[in-house]
Amino acid sequence: MSARRSVVALSSVLVALGVWMACTGGLKVEEGNAFPCKFDVAEADRDKQCPEEWRCGIDGRCHEAQAEQGTLGDPPSFSPERRYPKVLMGETGLVAGEAAGPQGLEFGPSIPPESGPLAVVKYTDGGVVLATPVSAAPVSAPLTVQVIRGTRSMAFVGNHLAVMGEETQGGRVGLFDVDRPTTSLSTSPKPVTEGAAGALLGARKLRATSLGPPGASRDMLVVIRGREDPARANAGEVNLSTGSYTAFPSAFSTADGGVTPCSGASCGSLPGYYLDVRPAPLTFLARREETDGGVPEPVPVAVTPLYFLWRSQGPEVAPPAGVWQVLNPTDPIAALAPDGTVEAAERWQLRYTDTLGVWALRRVMAQQDVLSTWVLSRPPGRPQEPRLERAWDDCSPCGRDPLVAFTPVTDGALGVEVLCESQSGVRSLFRVVGASVVTARDTCLRQPLESPLELAEVPTVELQSPGQPGKRRILAPGAVDESQGAWLTMGGSHGQLWRGTSLSRLRPMFLDRTPTALGILPKTDAGPPAFIAASPNFFAIQLPPPQQEDSTGLTVVTPMRRDGMTEETVALETLVEGVSGWFMLETGQLAQVARDSAGRPELSNAYGPQLLAPSGAPAQAPFLGQGVPHDGGVSLVLTANDQLYYTELSSSDLVLEPELGTVLQSKLTPEPDFPVRSLARDRTVNLSAEEGVVVRGWVATGRSVFEYSQDARTKAWAMKKLELGSGEPVEVWSREAVGSGYGRVGLRDGQVLRLPEGIPLTRPLPAEFEDRVADYSVLEGWPVALGEKAVYRTVRSTGGQSGLLAWEPLALPAELASTGGLTGARMFVVNENGTPALYLVTSTGFVYPLGKGVTSP
Repeated sequence: MSARRSVVALSSVLVALGVWMACTGGLKVEEGNAFPCKFDVAEADRDKQCPEEWRCGIDGRCHEAQAEQGTLGDPPSFSPERRYPKVLMGETGLVAGEAAGPQGLEFGPSIPPESGPLAVVKYTDGGVVLATPVSAAPVSAPLTVQVIRGTRSMAFVGNHLAVMGEETQGGRVGLFDVDRPTTSLSTSPKPVTEGAAGALLGARKLRATSLGPPGASRDMLVVIRGREDPARANAGEVNLSTGSYTAFPSAFSTADGGVTPCSGASCGSLPGYYLDVRPAPLTFLARREETDGGVPEPVPVAVTPLYFLWRSQGPEVAPPAGVWQVLNPTDPIAALAPDGTVEAAERWQLRYTDTLGVWALRRVMAQQDVLSTWVLSRPPGRPQEPRLERAWDDCSPCGRDPLVAFTPVTDGALGVEVLCESQSGVRSLFRVVGASVVTARDTCLRQPLESPLELAEVPTVELQSPGQPGKRRILAPGAVDESQGAWLTMGGSHGQLWRGTSLSRLRPMFLDRTPTALGILPKTDAGPPAFIAASPNFFAIQLPPPQQEDSTGLTVVTPMRRDGMTEETVALETLVEGVSGWFMLETGQLAQVARDSAGRPELSNAYGPQLLAPSGAPAQAPFLGQGVPHDGGVSLVLTANDQLYYTELSSSDLVLEPELGTVLQSKLTPEPDFPVRSLARDRTVNLSAEEGVVVRGWVATGRSVFEYSQDARTKAWAMKKLELGSGEPVEVWSREAVGSGYGRVGLRDGQVLRLPEGIPLTRPLPAEFEDRVADYSVLEGWPVALGEKAVYRTVRSTGGQSGLLAWEPLALPAELASTGGLTGARMFVVNENGTPALYLVTSTGFVYPLGKGVTSP
């Protein structure tokens, strides 16, 4: 009987308890065991399931909604506009870059960084810009090459810019003078003339080189012309002082086993039919002594249908045409057609490595691009008699697809890097390493390469070959500077400029991509505070004077050591937020960066520990970092791949060389095999506290959010997974107010949750927007969301769930509002003289201020 009474009594209690719960809306229990609720209930009724002052969280439980310190003030102001670039934008029509400069071939005295490299860019809108990494200014209206209408090609050569007109304008060539101190051009070009005939006509290609520092360089400009008159040579050299053109020999006699320049219809069996000509440094070609203070002499190397020829002695030594030699006497390039013609002669192109070790020639066979690869050698005891020997059989580098661009390389093993484009428009980068072919039309042996740039941004056009079915795709005329033999300068579809010695080593002159982080370099004697964007392998910064940089963009610089040497072995990855000057390298090592006298970043010979993966190998990207000043040093929370690290550093912990640094083991693994994508830190936690936590924050992976902390007393690290329901995390951040820190996570659908409870702070993006959030930022407590179609700000709303913020789109500039304009973009908040400012950077490096907060007192 007693057992029965107990059951009845318990049932009565449960019934009463259920009635009470139904009347009050929930059971107030200790936080962490909150009463369940249904989060999918309509927003206006969701919190009615919970006790008064309690809120229904995304985890399906009621949480006590304790008020945060400090309320949101007035919403910040927003006025999106483009800041960088103002001029370098639009599809490249023409681009020309110089070879001389701190990253180019250097001979003799050191070349100051201020001297180059230079680039002239002509866009489809007709504007011309002369740009350098230090300063840039738009060229005034008369300098839009109006003197030579329809400009087809340009080439830098010393202190001159050679400009070639369209064939419809006679293919005339003119020379602009370049004023380096002011980076401007002369107002009119000096015409290139051909003796009594007057203006030189029929130009097809420009080939140039400048060896040595500006003002003391040895320069050569070669013009290749059409082949309308078989009795006349179709290439020659331009005297840059007078503008006069002197033709190369029109034929060579092959008597006595050598080649002797001659003239006349029947003087020799080797016609001077020049398919391409490259000026090259004599000291590399024939190992001869340098002249003129260590600056080598440039000499022409020519491609004819059968042979490579080079001029071993100039006309001043052996007049009238100099002394020429054959580089491949026993191995002709290709067989001539029965009628003596050369297929697609305009497509033949010769390129070489910066030390002339490997040469690559593109020719055409049955409408298919064929690659011929040659190695420079010298007979024993005869270093002044160079030879070109075939590295492997000729082959097709892209199969049946067009070859867009190519560069030979010798970085440990010889090869040729090639850019191919399929008929469907897919671009791929390969390295040709050999050939195992039956005919030259068979595909080369090749290896895939990772591209240093967005290949889709290189403009190409479709070409209809006369008398041939279908179309083929070629590089847009002028998009790549083909005048240089070793260096490559390339333009993009949105104003980008890339330079390098090979396709895989192309580096942008100005920011061309979304950076991993954006910050401010502090003021120094070299100039005011400046933007710095961190991207793998380089910095992009706003160099003084800012009024000039406004017209171009954030200048890309390679990290320098304090001894002035470029540190090519150091690859940057990202900056550590919250502590100026701290960066993470690609190796997972910490490094400090300062500013030199010109305002450029330089590695300060101060390196911290290297992060190690659990396996003991160097940690892998992605890297993130959050720091705060501490006891004269810094306190750093770092992540690498799926690991979380912590360290405190002072100046005494830093070393002069990366190899001397210590290593750092991880503290936590939030979610194995899922990289940390977002890191936040509570900066209000007291690092010297004796109770509670001394480090706290949040991390997000692709599917989860975790809270991490370190206990003040035991120094033990702890981690707790936070419930997100079915939500997908995009970014975590912290809000500091009145000395207290609060966690936030933004979800893919637009909901922002307070951490750790998971209580909504915003509504999702309205369904009618048909958008998803790709990135979040926050300006003075107000969340901002970057969608795939628009940027959204939060505003106070009425109706619905009390206190939730609503979303509304910002009015954006036309180029951002267009389809795909926001794809790959990111948002960053930087502190500009005490004022928080929100910036958006697109995938092509365009920088837009979105809004500003209130200046701090």
